[in-house]
Amino acid sequence: MDDFDGRRWIWLAVALGVAAVLCVCVSAAGLALVQAGGPARLAARPTPTAAPTRAPAQPTPMPVVERLQVLGTPLVTRGSGTVQVSGLVRNPESVARSAVLTATLYDASGRVIGTAVGAVLNVQPNDTKPYTLYSESTAESVARAHVAVASRLPANPRSGETSISFTNATARSVGAGFQIEAQATNGDRVPHRFTAVGALLDAAGNVVGIARGAASVPAGGSTTVTLTSIERLPSFQSIRVQVDVLDE
Repeated sequence: MDDFDGRRWIWLAVALGVAAVLCVCVSAAGLALVQAGGPARLAARPTPTAAPTRAPAQPTPMPVVERLQVLGTPLVTRGSGTVQVSGLVRNPESVARSAVLTATLYDASGRVIGTAVGAVLNVQPNDTKPYTLYSESTAESVARAHVAVASRLPANPRSGETSISFTNATARSVGAGFQIEAQATNGDRVPHRFTAVGALLDAAGNVVGIARGAASVPAGGSTTVTLTSIERLPSFQSIRVQVDVLDE
């Protein structure tokens, strides 16, 4: 019995020793596996890239669109079954400008009852020029008009109208309407034909009457231009006559 117990203890000691050796071997193998696989996993993992730094957003510059300026209160008159809206525009730019103008027509209650359309051509830099817009609305129902620049038109930078000047403008009643007469002088080396427009202005610079006509002026010469209107001659402070359209 004692020998059996001794052998049993011997076998138990051997079993414990083998178990200890196996534990050490497994631990060493696991450590080697971790050491071998760790860098591989780290290498396989994508390296995060820093987000690109965006430059601060700059405000988009707004294009500067200089337009003809509509001046004063427009004049609403009748003529040949149409409504005519007349007034002045000013060109604040450094080159000649042309534009399409539109007028919104209102009755006495403020209701929109129609529109009038027209154009003004070759307004010289820092100068003003009369315009006339036309509509088929009934004149009696139009109480007021609001004029705006609708769009630009190509201007003729080589126009010879700047060589034509007007002096000694006068206005007088003729029948139910009035006439404007002025002396037109052509400072160019070639003759010019043109239509002219004359505006009667009040003390505030508003158009109170407008007349039109046509003339031909020889090179370096002068002629009398007669402009007519079917409206009655109003009270006015000054007269402005200019080339409306030059026929070169």
